[in-house]
Amino acid sequence: MAEGGDSLSPSWWQRFLDEKKEYWGERLAFLENYREIYGREKPLPKWSKSDVEEFIDSDPVNGPP
Repeated sequence: MAEGGDSLSPSWWQRFLDEKKEYWGERLAFLENYREIYGREKPLPKWSKSDVEEFIDSDPVNGPP
């Protein structure tokens, strides 16, 4: 048995990890866009019942007939 007990060299592991990082980086790139749009430092304020009623009354499509 080889000394150190590991038959895989560190350079092989590094190449393997770099390939996986690139692979998943391409597939999860949409998360960067998601964070830019939805990842706010300060969240939007919650709507009160009166805010909802005001919106419904002013909505030309789904508002009152």
